[in-house]
Amino acid sequence: MGGTGARYRVICTKSIVPKDLRKIKADDKKDAETKASLLDAAIRSGRIDGLKNPEELAAIKKVVEDFRITKIWEQQNPSRWGKKLEWQDVMDVGRDLILVLNRQNSFRESKGLAKLGTEEAIRKLDHYLQEASEKAIAPLFKDLLAKFLEYKTSKHGGRGNTELQPTTKNYWKKTCSLLVEAIGDYRATEERKVLRDSLRDRLNRGFDARKRSLGTPWSPATKHNYATGAWTFGKWCMEEEDVLKYNPFTNFPSKFTPTKQARAKILKVEQVEKLFEVMASSERFKKMGPYFTLLFFSGVRPYEAANPSQAHRRLQWECFDGWRGDSVVSGGKLFQVVSEDALGRNMSKSNIDRTADLTANGVKWIKFFHGGNLPTKGEVYYLQEILQEIRTAAGLWGKDAKGKPKWPNDVARHSMASYADQNQDFTDKQGGWWQSCLGHTHEVFLSRYRNPVINQVDRTRYFNIFPPKEKDSDKAQE
Repeated sequence: MGGTGARYRVICTKSIVPKDLRKIKADDKKDAETKASLLDAAIRSGRIDGLKNPEELAAIKKVVEDFRITKIWEQQNPSRWGKKLEWQDVMDVGRDLILVLNRQNSFRESKGLAKLGTEEAIRKLDHYLQEASEKAIAPLFKDLLAKFLEYKTSKHGGRGNTELQPTTKNYWKKTCSLLVEAIGDYRATEERKVLRDSLRDRLNRGFDARKRSLGTPWSPATKHNYATGAWTFGKWCMEEEDVLKYNPFTNFPSKFTPTKQARAKILKVEQVEKLFEVMASSERFKKMGPYFTLLFFSGVRPYEAANPSQAHRRLQWECFDGWRGDSVVSGGKLFQVVSEDALGRNMSKSNIDRTADLTANGVKWIKFFHGGNLPTKGEVYYLQEILQEIRTAAGLWGKDAKGKPKWPNDVARHSMASYADQNQDFTDKQGGWWQSCLGHTHEVFLSRYRNPVINQVDRTRYFNIFPPKEKDSDKAQE
């Protein structure tokens, strides 16, 4: 292509081009560029003779005119395409699109589907590319999980914008770690099935890493807990971060619902008797007596009586209000279990205060351990070293011959609730009172504590565990 002054020509020396097309006059530079592109396209397609066909040439010129009218050249940006757009690019894209559409329509036709027209195909291509772009910039789940964990472990991560318990925070740390492993590298636009399949696979591969049960596959309950955590995370992504249109883990926990639910493990009456005999036999052990008394005869959670890792979490004797609250159900004394102290620090798993009931024999044990007086000031004493010594002396430390723990989790609270439920010695026979005192829902109380104790004689014996008589107490001190 060349020219001097106002003259422009397109020159081609290829032998396959007819002589009369090797030099083509052009009106201006743009016309020369257009004719050069058309000549190049004709050479590439092997249809050089087409340029002599008036109809084909007219059609090509119409395309060129449309480009000028719609100002495609002015809109195209080299930074978008990676190069300056040429007419050959237009021809190549059009040719390739037709080839792809032909191939797809052949496949659709073989499957009994309607053929796609060019306009519909372009709309679908535009939609696909838009989704691909959105997916590329969508946040990774591992980044969302980091933000979610920061929120859950903050002072406002619990229900009612309150701080969660340390044990619950640990649960979220473990859950988020597992979710990062399962779905962390996926983006928020990933398909629901992919996310669920990945998490399901991870849960089914889970095994216990604790020394006492190393290598044991996770129970349905453990999988269900993690699946519920995933559902909560998905809900947070929808409602708080607005990065998901739907929760990919909706109904996911139901896939791991335990098919069996064992009742709470409890101690036999003889074991509880032995434990209190041990404590009554030593002045050193008596210091921990009130702690065990509250666990076995009021059913408070261990860390509601005294939390080993948080010194401020000790039940204060002021909560008994001078021991003036009489229980018409058990004949003991009522007291308050508060959700937080005066400084706003958590004192209970629950976020609401509740009234608890210390049974009559429990009141007598508190009085015994405090030298004949009921305490009105101070807090419950706790020392882990003494606790271990007491349980060891009572045969309740470590594992039994079958490898099962002699002191199952929360066994004192479970024992109290089970022996209190349907106890004919109390005015409440159906458990409504006790589920309220323990802070349980009706369903949870029944599923855990109904009928593990079937003998009323055992229920009566449990709440007739009293301190030794004065002379026996003196003899023990000698």
